[in-house]
Amino acid sequence: MNRARLCILLAQIILLASFCFAQQRYSVLKQSGPRSLLIALNCKPADRPALRHAISTTAASEFSNLAKEGTLRSYRVLFNRFVDTETWDALILLDFSGDAGLEKWAGIEAVAPAGLDPDAAKLITAGVTYQADLVSHQESPTQPGSGKHVYMVIPYTIDPNSPDDYVKYAEGYVVPQLQGWMKEGVLTRWDLLVSRYAAARPWQVALVLEYRDQAAFGQRDAVVAKVRSELAQNAEWKAISDNKHKMRTELRAVTAEELIAGPR
Repeated sequence: MNRARLCILLAQIILLASFCFAQQRYSVLKQSGPRSLLIALNCKPADRPALRHAISTTAASEFSNLAKEGTLRSYRVLFNRFVDTETWDALILLDFSGDAGLEKWAGIEAVAPAGLDPDAAKLITAGVTYQADLVSHQESPTQPGSGKHVYMVIPYTIDPNSPDDYVKYAEGYVVPQLQGWMKEGVLTRWDLLVSRYAAARPWQVALVLEYRDQAAFGQRDAVVAKVRSELAQNAEWKAISDNKHKMRTELRAVTAEELIAGPR
């Protein structure tokens, strides 16, 4: 067997093993309640500065306390960089330590919607909460950049009756690209979340990308093209790529910045 054929065979074996591992991990996740919440909030354009301030102060204190007591494993709040009434202004991402944490959050929601104090809650014109499973996550070693991280959040619709098929597809098609972008040094973290109880909701999957800085984000298109060109040499990946439109529909992406986060 020549070297090229051996490399192709090895890539196919690795891809198959990744499929199996992803499916097994997702099956384990589904044996308990969803541990992640994504809360998408909207406000009037004129209220964006006030909402930013409220999240950066009172909400930050609330989330920090929940993390210190062990209720939250991690939290982040992203804020849309631009006015865009077709998407969201703030996105709260909460990862709970267990079912007890989610029960506690339900109590908080009863008196402080989305964890906001009454004055901040009055700024909200619309909100949607997604209960989700974190199916893929990776962080690179700290890579110094020239500025703040830039986030891109990409929502997708999928068949709500086929999340298992999507997870398999993501492991074979999406994750190799993310690994390539990270290898190129532009991406520092990703989170891929699949919603539970997703029927009739605006989207069922969210891909949260953290870029090193604005310069790295500016290289996004070039890096995407380069990595896809390299991956296209793998017949298995190419076959999935050719049929990706049957699996998901990409919706309006949001470019955002991080207001608060912890722990990492």
